Amino acid sequence: EQAVRAIKTILTFRITHAEHEWIPDVVQTVASNGTGVDAVLAEIDRHHNHLTETNTFLEKRRSREHERIVELVEDILRVNFWTPERKQALDAKLNEVIGHSLSSYEVAKELVSRFGKS
Repeated sequence: EQAVRAIKTILTFRITHAEHEWIPDVVQTVASNGTGVDAVLAEIDRHHNHLTETNTFLEKRRSREHERIVELVEDILRVNFWTPERKQALDAKLNEVIGHSLSSYEVAKELVSRFGKS
């Protein structure tokens, strides 16, 4: 019970009271004997209903999928970009970067500019 009170106190400091903000309830459970499982399920349903009623469910899903697709594209580009030839081109330019005759940005821009052409 002391832990529940402490968590509720922490949550009250965190909550900004925005218009459609979710305010979670802290549910006390005991996993070994199943105490509180129904309350947790009810709280999950309450949260889902809140997200649906405030139209944030689809917004959150859209945001998650957007971020996931961006990550996937970046991963695919990273894998496809660093061919042995591009790694060699980078290595060939490093001394110029270290010697300050070229900047890191210039080398990166040159490598990227040739990406779609090869």
